Amino acid sequence: MDEYLRIVIEQYCYGKKSMKARFLASIVEWSYDLSYQLSDEDYMYLEELIEKERNKELKEAMKDLLEFVSLY
Repeated sequence: MDEYLRIVIEQYCYGKKSMKARFLASIVEWSYDLSYQLSDEDYMYLEELIEKERNKELKEAMKDLLEFVSLY
């Protein structure tokens, strides 16, 4: 995963307490652990967030994150 895109997500999440921000922050944190496997529920929720996202840069970062955590 492109480190810049991780930073985009981390900047979005910084200081926010929404469910979306907590979820994205946890997925980014787990993405550093190659043994982590995204659950089906988390996968579907991330896809839903991507669909609804209006910020193009954040949307691209979330797509990259989804692709990255889906590889293992």
